[in-house]
Amino acid sequence: MRVNGHCPMGCGQTLAVGEGGYVTCTFWDCPKPTAVSDILGDSEIEHIVKIGHSDFTIQHPLCERLDFDLFQCPLAAYLANLNGRPVPPGRYRAVKSNGAWAFEAVAQ
Repeated sequence: MRVNGHCPMGCGQTLAVGEGGYVTCTFWDCPKPTAVSDILGDSEIEHIVKIGHSDFTIQHPLCERLDFDLFQCPLAAYLANLNGRPVPPGRYRAVKSNGAWAFEAVAQ
């Protein structure tokens, strides 16, 4: 059964529901036919932040892709305006609670 949508690997409108209900790309040369199912199978709903010695990267929750919220991420603005790191270098789940960001270490 065809799926209305586009393969995130750039293959186009090539998605279908495969065996077991998994959405897969049907393009013969797709570099990752299971990309959609892999994305949908990720249960993380918070930001994952990798804090370096002098920089940071953020894996944004998928919900920030809706309504272009990704371009106005409050966590990115918060981190960019800090003088230094909020926590030691590492990988963290960032959750806003009571108006403040909390950082919980997560496995690499």
